[in-house]
Amino acid sequence: MIGKRESVLRSMGGAPMLRYILLSCLLAVLCGCSAKFAPESINHARAPDQPPLWRIDPNPPKEIDTERSAIDRAVEWISHQRYLAALELLDPIRRRHANLAKPAAGGDRPQQAEVLFWIAYCHEKLGQDDDAKPLYERVRDTFVDTRFAPLAQARLEVLEAATSDQ
Repeated sequence: MIGKRESVLRSMGGAPMLRYILLSCLLAVLCGCSAKFAPESINHARAPDQPPLWRIDPNPPKEIDTERSAIDRAVEWISHQRYLAALELLDPIRRRHANLAKPAAGGDRPQQAEVLFWIAYCHEKLGQDDDAKPLYERVRDTFVDTRFAPLAQARLEVLEAATSDQ
């Protein structure tokens, strides 16, 4: 009696490539397609604290691409006057950077200033001037070397002019 697999193979007859593909797929399914059988010796160049190369995901999950893209997306929302949506993107970045309380040295300073500036801008546009003013002052005083310090100063002048007119 011919088994089901054998009858499938016999029905293919003269198609050796198709037979090879079918056998390869069958073998992969039977073996579980797992990399757990990969030899450790192929990873001899890795540092001891790194996982073996076959365990590293070549396509890591894309949570929110990067902080930079989240800031860009927030600025886009701001340009469409969607201030609450922009705050939803910017607030987690501010919380994630625990060192925003004390300004970082180096390349993160402009990004930190930008995040704080846009959060203050959103609060200003939402009519929450009491929340916006301290953030603008912080950008102006703490991040003097960034392009957002003069912008924050200008927004503070606008807020002061608005309060003096009332």
